[in-house]
Amino acid sequence: MRTLSSKEIRQIARLVEKIDPFVGSGKDRMPILAPGLRIRHQTGNIEYTIEDIFYKDEKNTHVDYLVLRTPDGDMVYIDVKKLKDYKV
Repeated sequence: MRTLSSKEIRQIARLVEKIDPFVGSGKDRMPILAPGLRIRHQTGNIEYTIEDIFYKDEKNTHVDYLVLRTPDGDMVYIDVKKLKDYKV
């Protein structure tokens, strides 16, 4: 294994910044959800980290609700319908 140079790390960071964290288009546009993803409440401006995702079906195609970790480490449960109040 080799250590990356600071130039290589900056190049990777620029590539990551270009990744679109959304799928779909128009009214079907939705963020890609995964544990560890940070989202910010648009009104309260508090940043949360997705801890877990619960699905409505066995195929994991329809999200039911999310478990978010607050900056203080508390857990908050939100219905996926409220996801529109957050930004990635």
